[in-house]
Amino acid sequence: MAEYRLLHVGPPGRGGAKMRRIVWAGFTLIELLVVIAIIAILAAILFPVFAKARAKARQAACASNLRQIGQAAMQYLQDWDECYPSVHSPGTIRGDPVTTLQPYIHNWDVLYCPDRYDELNGQRLMGYGYNWGSGAGPSSSPESLWNKGDGLVYAEETPGVQVGRPASEVVDPAHCFLYGDCNDTPRQTLWRDYMVARHNGGNNFVFCDGHVRWLPYVSAKVKDRTGYAAPQVVPDITMYTYNGRWP
Repeated sequence: MAEYRLLHVGPPGRGGAKMRRIVWAGFTLIELLVVIAIIAILAAILFPVFAKARAKARQAACASNLRQIGQAAMQYLQDWDECYPSVHSPGTIRGDPVTTLQPYIHNWDVLYCPDRYDELNGQRLMGYGYNWGSGAGPSSSPESLWNKGDGLVYAEETPGVQVGRPASEVVDPAHCFLYGDCNDTPRQTLWRDYMVARHNGGNNFVFCDGHVRWLPYVSAKVKDRTGYAAPQVVPDITMYTYNGRWP
């Protein structure tokens, strides 16, 4: 234990003065080790808490982005006869909601999830996907993303084009995805084959009525009518469909 000691130097005499000197005894090695151990324990406890808080903050920022995308989609519907955006495969230039919604967003940064860091050809990838539907598997399958047509776009008829569905056909807007966290590349879709958990074991989604919700990721695979198995992704897979039915 650290302490101070007062020492007498020389005997007091005539004309002399009693002198004192303070000597610092210092910490012992054991005491220093105990302090270091306590600091290490506190760090081990607090660092995960701080990391979780930062992850929650990024999740909240993501939800804010999706809320703005949802608001932009509402404005788009008003201007385009209450029909959802069409898509032009592969969804990188003309006809993709990324560009057709831009006049209502006025901010490219909103389209980037703060928890998606991967790149393609040196370009950071956008973090959100449009709900083409529940389709999965190879593009030639009748149950594929291009051919199933149970989301906000119809099945592909003209090669490379999927026309946006009228909002009036969505049975329950509060139960149908509009946009959400995605991992598809280069398209921006909710393709179940590529979905992963991004925020604390789940993903954020904005629904057709504009509300945003976090849903836990479900890795269990479910089979479509062809027998192809893909991750379920969310607890209720009918949230991918305009009519609330699956498969």
